[in-house]
Amino acid sequence: MSAKRRLSKPLRVVRGISIAFVAFLGIAYALTDIPSAALKFNANEAKAKAAGLFTTTDELLASFEVPAKENGAALMKEVLDEYAANYEKLRYFGTDNKTEDKPLILDSYQKFEPFWQKVDQAAKLQYCVFPRNRRPLVNTLYPEFAPLKSMIKLAGYRASVALDQNQPKQAAEAWRRGASVALMADDEPILIGILVRIAGESIIEESIRKALNQRGNDPAWRAAAWETLQRLDQPLDFAKTMKTEHVFALEGFDVLSKSPNLMLGIDEAETAGSRLLRFFSKIPFAGAATNSRVHEIYAEFYKRLGTDPYDIKKVSDSGDWMDREINDKKGLSYTMVKILLPVFAQAGKACAKSYAQRNTLMQAIKLLEDPSQKDLPLKGRYALDSDSQPLRVVKDKNRRVIYSIGPNFKDDGGVIDRPTTGSSRDYDFGVAIPK
Repeated sequence: MSAKRRLSKPLRVVRGISIAFVAFLGIAYALTDIPSAALKFNANEAKAKAAGLFTTTDELLASFEVPAKENGAALMKEVLDEYAANYEKLRYFGTDNKTEDKPLILDSYQKFEPFWQKVDQAAKLQYCVFPRNRRPLVNTLYPEFAPLKSMIKLAGYRASVALDQNQPKQAAEAWRRGASVALMADDEPILIGILVRIAGESIIEESIRKALNQRGNDPAWRAAAWETLQRLDQPLDFAKTMKTEHVFALEGFDVLSKSPNLMLGIDEAETAGSRLLRFFSKIPFAGAATNSRVHEIYAEFYKRLGTDPYDIKKVSDSGDWMDREINDKKGLSYTMVKILLPVFAQAGKACAKSYAQRNTLMQAIKLLEDPSQKDLPLKGRYALDSDSQPLRVVKDKNRRVIYSIGPNFKDDGGVIDRPTTGSSRDYDFGVAIPK
């Protein structure tokens, strides 16, 4: 028997196994939801467009264009560069991290005065959108946020020193400047921008809360606080931000398929996770299926969110819905979606909490002006806590405490002093109103 004939039977067996394996893979692939999700791409993209979302990077970048004469970014770049170079690494606390170094705070704030004046100038302009390389979007860097937040902290420290020295005018100036910087953080509508703004506003609002608890009976301190809170009383436009996040997610698959480690935040060495993601990206129509799901989920989310940025319940509930929707979905087409989309529930809660804290302070000022009032002086959205319920009020013999839910998102009964034992998050954000 020739060698050719001896090999023909094994080759036929191998060929048959290979065909069967390929057929099995084809059937397995057909049974996934990737083909059906990919087929719905055009319909889901149309839903996203109908909802008002951007569907291309070019559309999004066009929305970032602002008139140069109304853009304070050039002024703020000088400010942030100076702060990052000479002030950001300064430590304004003692070794126990509790005692403020007041001479250093005063000296730093005074030396930075020429640049605070530039902040004042930039704050008069409508926008602060920095020029940057935004392609690809998911790799865009935002180096301004670190010195920006650090500057707000310096303003808060300066107000703290003014509080100790009973100088409401100096505190008002520091609060105003810190508020101006915080409000610039989300001029580019990105999720991290909103969160940085909220963090900056919280620094100023915590300083105001301490001032009202200590000196709330003084009209000068109430006036200084009220002016700052009115300045901060501008919407956190979560809906506008979602237009950006939608395009980020669409672009994310392409970047992830080419460099999984980049999205996972690890070094360039291959890992089991990055190999799995790279394998998934090679599945036929995986990209179309992923982006089809992104369109589908964002379109529904955007409709649920509504157009009123002050609607605390919709903002918070929509974030919860988005997280549940992503986590509860079954099917291979959602594999990438779960990696690409951030945690929206926490972002929505952060927006609601920010509104509630400001509402608490504004209500407290009005109650301090006239403690005989039985009801909350300010109505409508100003009366709401982060859970969409009315702000809480508790009474004892000598005072009332008006408060909103604290950092643990639970009602701790009006405990407004941070505990020294146990969980450091079990307290509420509030102001004591003497009877």
